[in-house]
Amino acid sequence: MPRAGTPSGAKVGAITGSKRERACLAHDHPEIDICCSGAVSSRAGRLAASLIDQGCAGLLSIGLAGGLDPALKPGDVVVSNTIIAPDGAKVPTDAAWRDRVVAELDGRGIPFRIGAIAGNDELVRLAETKRALRNATGALAVDMESHAVMRIAAAAGIPFLAVRVIADGAGDELPLAAESALTEEGGVAIFRLLG
Repeated sequence: MPRAGTPSGAKVGAITGSKRERACLAHDHPEIDICCSGAVSSRAGRLAASLIDQGCAGLLSIGLAGGLDPALKPGDVVVSNTIIAPDGAKVPTDAAWRDRVVAELDGRGIPFRIGAIAGNDELVRLAETKRALRNATGALAVDMESHAVMRIAAAAGIPFLAVRVIADGAGDELPLAAESALTEEGGVAIFRLLG
């Protein structure tokens, strides 16, 4: 994982969907305050506001995403230049921070794409829904946290960036159980999945 700090060196807060995503980021970046939203948009927004209250001057949304561009495969990295909210609002991410992350990815030989990430308040499971979202937005990927975190960062006037790894491709369909796979704290809801 590349250096995730803002270009100004300000304290960074990050929102992930799951504890596993949090552990991956925390391993390389113990200096970042990381919260897990359990892949719930409203909770991601509340946690982002809390991180700002704790002194974070930059917010990062990082973790997994669904692919919307058919060229993207699981494991591909998407660095956001724009977040597209469910209501269609488009907000650019912090250019200097993005350039720093892109330079680090380049330097490590990690392939990536730069583009828009669409936000959605519900899991996008079906290939047909992904196609419709791609056609409507032109976004490369979709997740459930970035738009909520972006709104909080924009309201506070602080830098924001989203970096996402594709978990499922544009043509992949997720089982219905995936909608309730995480607990509120970002752990695996094993009993719900077994049910």
